[in-house]
Amino acid sequence: MGMFAQAKAVAPTKPKSKKGSEKDIVEIPGVEQFAQIDALITALESLNSTLDAQLKEQAFTYVNDNSNGKRPVSFKETEGNATASMEPRKRTSRSYLTDEEVALLAKYGVNAEKVVVTQKMFGFNPVYAENQALLAKIEEALSGVDGLPEDLIVIQEEKSNMIVGESTYNQAFKSGVPDVVRRMVTTMAIKPKLDNVDIDQILSFVKTLLAK
Repeated sequence: MGMFAQAKAVAPTKPKSKKGSEKDIVEIPGVEQFAQIDALITALESLNSTLDAQLKEQAFTYVNDNSNGKRPVSFKETEGNATASMEPRKRTSRSYLTDEEVALLAKYGVNAEKVVVTQKMFGFNPVYAENQALLAKIEEALSGVDGLPEDLIVIQEEKSNMIVGESTYNQAFKSGVPDVVRRMVTTMAIKPKLDNVDIDQILSFVKTLLAK
């Protein structure tokens, strides 16, 4: 055995931090204003998140009460100087359903859709992976060949997930399906628009909201 084969792996060393070290403090114009704006943005993001949730809840209530057995369509909300396009959408296929969610859907006659992530195969064309008769013939033919290892053919198991498909979404809004199921398969998008942008009015309004 050569010296390279016997070489031991060397663990990487971590740089030692200096205890008690302090950062240099340099006064630069604009830092305070930047910090103030950053604090304002954080406060507005929190407020915006709350309003977003409230509007989506109101929009979904409207959708649920006016579905009439059909999948919802976009509609427009209005108040004062503003309008907002409310867009009910099918839950994205990237958001996989849990077993509990699939069971709840099935309880009310709503069928989740299966999406295959990894195709099951044996190293042959995956089209024939489930053809047991053909696999038996292949196995019989190979059994007569001397010297083949038992694990020559390996299996790649199928991996799949359940999602909200188009038919799932349509079924969820038929009569008799409860609110909880419809919420499970729906997301709501909001696109607000001000007809007239008055910055002074906006700032005054925001100041009032933040003071609450």
